[in-house]
Amino acid sequence: MDKDLKQYLEGMEARLNAGMRSQTEPLAAAIASVSNEMAEGFKEVKSRLEAIQTRLDLQGGKIRSGSVWTARIDEWSDKVDHLLAERDKDMSELRTDVRAIQKQMRGGK
Repeated sequence: MDKDLKQYLEGMEARLNAGMRSQTEPLAAAIASVSNEMAEGFKEVKSRLEAIQTRLDLQGGKIRSGSVWTARIDEWSDKVDHLLAERDKDMSELRTDVRAIQKQMRGGK
């Protein structure tokens, strides 16, 4: 190969390498910057999601305790309804007995 051509090609290679370095360094810096921004953004998103999770856990606890109390009130209501029905039945029977006794005391009228 000709000495001049070799020098020309070596010079071109050096210029290309320098040009590539000058373009890759800003690109690497931009990539690092974007990476840092993404990491910070993900930290913010994570902290907000944790706050949301805390609120949802609190609301879930309230919903669970509300459903427990609703079930207890439902059971109590059923018991009271049953007791009232028994009381009404007993009162009806007593009323029937009192009328029968009153009828006997009047002489069977």
